[in-house]
Amino acid sequence: METVLSNEAISEYLANHQRRRAFLRHCNLDSLRQLVADTQVIIDAKEEEELARMEEEEKKKKAIDDATRELMQLGVTPEEVFEALSGNKPSATTSKIKQTAFKRPDNGKIVYWSRRGQVPKALRDLYEIHGRGGLDQFIVKE
Repeated sequence: METVLSNEAISEYLANHQRRRAFLRHCNLDSLRQLVADTQVIIDAKEEEELARMEEEEKKKKAIDDATRELMQLGVTPEEVFEALSGNKPSATTSKIKQTAFKRPDNGKIVYWSRRGQVPKALRDLYEIHGRGGLDQFIVKE
């Protein structure tokens, strides 16, 4: 009865160079020559596949470079391209957080704050006196 091994099992076994050499030493000369010829055919096919893949990647890169150059000349922004390709607007991470302008009553200085996170140092004293809602009286109307 003959045992049939999977290609993966044979490949794993022959991956060890000592096992591979021992296996090849037991082959006759005609078998080795045939093995070399068959291996060369496979190597040539894989090299052709790799060259075709590299050529395809080069074509893609050139197309992207050409399109980028043309879009830049037209003044198209990356956000516009993203929106056109996906049908969606850019994610919230790329959008700007609205900043509210506050005018200090003592020196007239304008301070911007998104009302998220810590209060800016320039508004901290007003915040402590008037509270969060009390700062609304210092908002600059646009």
